Amino acid sequence: MTDETKAEDHRFLALWVTIMALVSVLAGAMIGLLAWAGGMVPPTAVITGCGAFVIAMTLGLAVINTLWKRR
Repeated sequence: MTDETKAEDHRFLALWVTIMALVSVLAGAMIGLLAWAGGMVPPTAVITGCGAFVIAMTLGLAVINTLWKRR
């Protein structure tokens, strides 16, 4: 691999991590809103949304890491 190809690969990796982070934020926000709409008090709904964000980020990073290593 040339240095240019490696740099391009890292740009694609950064793009996928950025997309995964955006999806995780949206998932956390939606879970928090659904928890609040379901009757949870706001602090508990925020913590629920944060938990969903952390789980989505962890899963996404694990998938990206696994796929990246298989290349």
